[in-house]
Amino acid sequence: MEEEGIQLFVVLVLLIAAYFGVMAWTRRVNSSPPGEGGGGFFGGGGGGTSNSAMDDIDDMGGPKKKKSNKGRFELKGRDAEIAAKVLKRMLKQDSDSQ
Repeated sequence: MEEEGIQLFVVLVLLIAAYFGVMAWTRRVNSSPPGEGGGGFFGGGGGGTSNSAMDDIDDMGGPKKKKSNKGRFELKGRDAEIAAKVLKRMLKQDSDSQ
């Protein structure tokens, strides 16, 4: 029973070390300027600009916050009409409830 506990502890330590190694590696790769090497497997190759979904995720695993909300509500055409109707309905319901 004691040997199984030691094995479990060693496996947990290895998994934690691997996790932190991968996190450090991805931070290094994502922080390198575009066009430089450093991407790819074992630090070779890669480089250039990346259009992957990982570019929109911050270090904590959540979506990156944009510095400005410029163009956030650029609705055009039919989408703008629907948004205006929904907003009018919400405002009307809010004024009716008060």
